[in-house]
Amino acid sequence: MAQALPSSQNELENRSQLHTTTVTHIQTTRNNNGSNQAEPTEDQRPFGYGPCRKCNMNKICILFINCKHLVCCYKCASECSSCLACGQIVIGRLRVFEPN
Repeated sequence: MAQALPSSQNELENRSQLHTTTVTHIQTTRNNNGSNQAEPTEDQRPFGYGPCRKCNMNKICILFINCKHLVCCYKCASECSSCLACGQIVIGRLRVFEPN
């Protein structure tokens, strides 16, 4: 559904200002974060970020299927009956690999 054309010069200026403000905000956000998304929280760390939360030595490579958290290494995954990030019971595990 198309929007109606602005009926006055003031309305046109208001829409133009809103557009400029929105574009400026998006550009500022991208410049600050490298993308248009907010900085991930600790529970949303990207794959391969940091060591296993259980042993604190090996690289994270196991995805807990039900909650979709990546928090532990291959060795520690079999010892985890619940997710280290959210506490949900683990019903399945998937080993993931970094892309080349």
